Amino acid sequence: MKLLSYFSGISNSYILGSNDGGGAVLVDPDKFDVPLLELIESNGFTITTILVTHSHECHIKKLRVIKKIYDAVIISGSEELGGFESKIAEPGDKIEAAGIIVETLNLGKRLTRSRIFRIGNFLFTGNLVSAGRIGDSISPEKRALLIAGIRENFLTMPEKLLILPSRGPPSTIAAELRWNPNFHPDTLL
Repeated sequence: MKLLSYFSGISNSYILGSNDGGGAVLVDPDKFDVPLLELIESNGFTITTILVTHSHECHIKKLRVIKKIYDAVIISGSEELGGFESKIAEPGDKIEAAGIIVETLNLGKRLTRSRIFRIGNFLFTGNLVSAGRIGDSISPEKRALLIAGIRENFLTMPEKLLILPSRGPPSTIAAELRWNPNFHPDTLL
């Protein structure tokens, strides 16, 4: 499997597909411009699935452009995004997309329409988890639920998993366990 990243100047987007090209998954599109299109096409990819971790406007405003180019299925935590039908990914679901298994992580209680997707050793966390921080754009109540879900689920995940947020640099479970105060069991709640 090939993983490509694209930084739009504001957000990170990711493309996953076979090393041989073909169908691919686009995660958290922000800007759909010529350089992103060239990155997709030069790797022989056709976007068949779009994963949206959270429904901030920056991740849904370009769906219209993408859908004009690719007949892609949208998967998110909402039934509709930007006027397009979206398949809801429930926590615990395993979905096949472009020949890739996408798992929606279960963070315990439903806290938002945000989703964390796991594909192999990659965690696409949107704005819920990134290097050194946890969902600062959510309410204190939802933040407490997120931290409880992390206690129950993230702390038991393989430390080699790569965290790929929609904003900020990548990290690993190992790095977050060591450096992120929100991941320390004695400071979670």
